[in-house]
Amino acid sequence: MKSGGGKEKGSSFERVISRMLSKWITGNSKEELFWRSAGSGAQATIGRKKGIKSNQDGDISSTSVKSHWLTKKMYFECKTYKTINIISFFHLRGEVHSWWHKCDKEAKECRKYPFLIFKGNRTITYAMVSRVFWGKMDSYLGLKNFDHIKIYIMGDGVVIFDFVEFIDYYDAKVFKSFLEESC
Repeated sequence: MKSGGGKEKGSSFERVISRMLSKWITGNSKEELFWRSAGSGAQATIGRKKGIKSNQDGDISSTSVKSHWLTKKMYFECKTYKTINIISFFHLRGEVHSWWHKCDKEAKECRKYPFLIFKGNRTITYAMVSRVFWGKMDSYLGLKNFDHIKIYIMGDGVVIFDFVEFIDYYDAKVFKSFLEESC
């Protein structure tokens, strides 16, 4: 990728996450149930300011009735960066901190739960949710029993975990039941 190709890299990462979510829900089928939101969520942001509801919130949108259940409740924001400094989050600064606050603010405007997915070069793909949402997931899914998921609870009331391990371990149907019954 050419130097300075951040927008291209971000778009590519959103497509990768869309495919991962699609495979998670379909059980590895090639059917695409998610894709990048139009304008990467910009259309929905403009519409929200005008009082118009949209299913294009965040970076990932559902493209099928089979997957609306996920984007109806979750607001996905995807970020990829050359280097990720999670430590700066402890000091309430840095890119992860600003990404989380943007994701959280926009999710609240949409009445959805924020779900930030981010990755640096040659790192795992992280996911971040609020501590409150993680607590609901833990009550329903029993997350404390699974030490293979790398969990980092941080001062801002969030939990960071390995996104790929999470979707590999948890069945999408169980997660769907959780969202329908608990959220």
